[in-house]
Amino acid sequence: MKLAELVLQMLTDVNSKICYRCPDPSCEYHYHIWQGYFMTRLGQHIQTDLKLSRQCPRDGNRMYIAKAGRGETRWQCGAQGCDYGETVATTAN
Repeated sequence: MKLAELVLQMLTDVNSKICYRCPDPSCEYHYHIWQGYFMTRLGQHIQTDLKLSRQCPRDGNRMYIAKAGRGETRWQCGAQGCDYGETVATTAN
């Protein structure tokens, strides 16, 4: 993920949000510490992906995927000063 500024238009307002985005141009995923992972598509509503949502038990912020593969996913809290992380087993769909 790369740091990016996402410009959102909501009706007649235009708002800016600092978030992380996938470096692949075809990927629509973004990450924000308060919202978790979400997708954006031109002309559509923001869609939060609840399968990619995990809350830090220490501070309540949304964690990010630090590493994934071989049946495990490593989630890490992105809040400054919080070092909480956990590894969970993943299953194939």
